[in-house]
Amino acid sequence: MKLSLLVSDLSSNALMRAYPFAKALEGNHEIEIIGPALRGEVYGPYRDSFSYKPVVFDHAWWKSGWKRRLGTLPKALVGCLRRISGDVVIAFKPRPSSLGVGLISQLVSRIPTVLDIDDLESDEFTQASARCRWSKALELGHPQNFLYTPVMELLARLACVRTANSNLLQRKFNAVKVYSGVDCDWLDPVEYKCNRSALMPGFERKKIVLFSGQVTRHKGVAELLAAVASLGSQHVKVVVAGPRNALLDSLIQEYPDILVYLGLLAHDRMPELLACADIVVLPQLDVAYAQAQVPGKLFEAMAMARPIVASAVSDLPEILSGCGLITPPGDTAAIAESIECILDEPELGVQLGAAARHKCQKLYSLDAIRPILESVLKKTTLR
Repeated sequence: MKLSLLVSDLSSNALMRAYPFAKALEGNHEIEIIGPALRGEVYGPYRDSFSYKPVVFDHAWWKSGWKRRLGTLPKALVGCLRRISGDVVIAFKPRPSSLGVGLISQLVSRIPTVLDIDDLESDEFTQASARCRWSKALELGHPQNFLYTPVMELLARLACVRTANSNLLQRKFNAVKVYSGVDCDWLDPVEYKCNRSALMPGFERKKIVLFSGQVTRHKGVAELLAAVASLGSQHVKVVVAGPRNALLDSLIQEYPDILVYLGLLAHDRMPELLACADIVVLPQLDVAYAQAQVPGKLFEAMAMARPIVASAVSDLPEILSGCGLITPPGDTAAIAESIECILDEPELGVQLGAAARHKCQKLYSLDAIRPILESVLKKTTLR
């Protein structure tokens, strides 16, 4: 069977969720990954992972006001539709350039569509001010415009099958739960030794608390930095690897002696990065968007047998039961205590890491999610 994976924007981290699906299914199926590349190229960390079929928007396109405002969405829809050659479409996120394309293909060409939902996309619309919504009304040509998301979520029921990344999204969309599986053979701590002199020279003797991914308010990075600052130790550093944005810039300025920024690394360097981490922290805040989200980086850290500290948000307590430390969301004192506990008791960190890898191999590996995805594909018969 040939599968057409539709990503809402190949230039963004939306590609991260498609990656484990493609890796899990490529052994049994032919895979093509399609989507608009709104920044002109495929998202850096995954650029070399597959051969993509992007609808490219170059810089000149965005400089043209009428093209940007009116033509981007039609070009994305038509371009993606022309590139579909699969027997089944898997659309990632309820967006016009993914689900919208899939539903048009399902209606016109009778190609069944599976919708995968990994975030509560409509939360951006719900939280937006009236002024912000009005400004978005002038950009209806943009495929990522959040004004479309409430409508697209209503249309989700038209997909043949839905998959979701958390208990909340599973219930909301009557979906099959599929976590972002990881390749535990690739992410193997035995194969990668810590080499900080190559990755972060000058920090060989420091204790590294790692946060990888995009720094946004709901991910609690500010609370993590405040917790580490409260320890009062010059030997503990918070290392951040991910795309740079205004929030991250403000945190770099606020915590110049604690925060070490490595930039946006290629995904194939993830084992090397995790091998250098003493602790991985996922300090999600208790807000609607985080309650629906399960970070894929969690499973990568588990596979690499890293001790993990995470907040009691979404499915994190369930996933890390017996193999991680859970703190109340937003509680900087509890985060600091958990970090200090692992640093003071190295054997505890080793035990938690080993238990996390064992659980990941059993429940969250590519081998574990593959039969779930195969069962989903069997349900894609159109009536």
